Amino acid sequence: MSRPIRILLIEDRLEDVELVTNELRAGGFEPLVARVETAEEMQAALIQGGWDVILSDYTLPTFSAPAALAVLQECHLDLPFLVLTGTIGEDRAAEVMRAGAQDFILKDQLGRLVPAIDRAMNDARARADRRQAMAALHLSNQELLTLVGESPLAISTLDGSGLVQRWNRAAERLYGWTAGETIGRPMPIHGDGAMVRFAAMRAQVRAGESLTAVELQMQRKDRSMIEVALSMAPLPGGGSEPGLLIFACSINERKHLESLLYKSQKLESIGHLASGIAHEINTPIQFIGDNANFLTDAFASLSHVLALTLATKVHAPEAERASIALAEKEADLAWLLDEMPKSLEQLHEGVKRVVQIVKAMKEFAHPGAESPTPTDLNHAIESTLTVSRSVWKYTADVITELSPDLPLIPVVLGGFNQVMLNLIVNAAHAIEDTLGAHDVRKGTITIRTRMQGEEAMIEVSDTGCGMTAEVRQHLFEPFFTTKKLGRGTGQGLSIIHSEVVVRHGGTLEIDSAPGKGTTFRILLPMKPRSGAIAPGQV
Repeated sequence: MSRPIRILLIEDRLEDVELVTNELRAGGFEPLVARVETAEEMQAALIQGGWDVILSDYTLPTFSAPAALAVLQECHLDLPFLVLTGTIGEDRAAEVMRAGAQDFILKDQLGRLVPAIDRAMNDARARADRRQAMAALHLSNQELLTLVGESPLAISTLDGSGLVQRWNRAAERLYGWTAGETIGRPMPIHGDGAMVRFAAMRAQVRAGESLTAVELQMQRKDRSMIEVALSMAPLPGGGSEPGLLIFACSINERKHLESLLYKSQKLESIGHLASGIAHEINTPIQFIGDNANFLTDAFASLSHVLALTLATKVHAPEAERASIALAEKEADLAWLLDEMPKSLEQLHEGVKRVVQIVKAMKEFAHPGAESPTPTDLNHAIESTLTVSRSVWKYTADVITELSPDLPLIPVVLGGFNQVMLNLIVNAAHAIEDTLGAHDVRKGTITIRTRMQGEEAMIEVSDTGCGMTAEVRQHLFEPFFTTKKLGRGTGQGLSIIHSEVVVRHGGTLEIDSAPGKGTTFRILLPMKPRSGAIAPGQV
């Protein structure tokens, strides 16, 4: 099948036009040939457009191949240009090739014409493809530059030596330094802790890791402190060391909201416990009140008897001594002397119970340090059990298997207490859901502690309803809850995950199945891991 081709032929000899046309047809083309002889005619034809190839005789009466090339270049067109001539010297051939011709063919060697045209057209298509690819690449680069420049995320790049190469407007707003102040200089990290942490993160990325949303406290140009979430990835470059791509955003607002949510959760927990705590305090206070009344009456009776005895017994006549004996009998002096020590013992026990409850409540509610400090986890668990007793005492028996050899573990006490309270309350609710609110039977909550290698393990198990795989999949999502309306906020387990995994660098495991109960297993490191961040820490 013939291939259509549009030829602009610069030629003054009609017989040569016929020769060229016949050769093209023999080579498989269906040529449409337009002949021009002057620069003006060529310009008009080029304006008309649609040409595939230009063939030009080297010399015409008023025109030439070099002049035709000049016209083509003035029109800024990239069309295959081939010189077709009777004779041409090597110097002229080299000259016309340097001027932009793709090839030259002698008229007595027209067999080269079709292959030369094919080659020139292929080269022209390749050049067009390259131009299109370069234009697309340029557009893509411009879009990328716009995307980076206008991104709400602070985006910066470092070269292999750690010098800033790119610094967008969001980075200027976040850190306070302009691009002119940072490009070509090291990343503006201030503070020994932040510099050490940032260097460690760079080393991780150089080792091939990508870091996502790592929280870091940094100092702005105005010396104010900001909490940022940094994501880093290696950036291939021409040097021996890869560069670094850094995305950053401020999490000050999120931290503030988390703090408010944390306080709200604690206040909510205290509010739910308040009535139970009042009852817990009321019971030992009742011991104190009843026994105090008893001691008052008993002391009055004893005082009367002792007064009479001391006043009259020694010198009293027989009748008065009989009266004293009667008074001793009516006062039941022997019983009083027997019961008063017991009463005093109960009084001390009640006071001790009140002290325990108040102390536990104080320890739970006290915010404590904002960074991990060595803590007696067993004591913290016992305090939390005391505070939460009103939640579980009618629903479950609590068994504690707390290892006496457990060393002090670095934790943020307030956060750890909140974790334990949430787990205990959830366990009690799960058991209640299984048995029913009015069932006289009780379930069991078991709390264990022990060392497992270099980690402290805390287990909280219940005999409740258990969880399906679908529930476990969404368990730590904020506001996800399976409890009835008004019974939970959906934040308890989300806070547990945040405290254990994010804040303390620990791990959290769950064993659960419907009807089989649930075990939460917490592993806390003896030494805070590098990924663990507490408020106030860098």
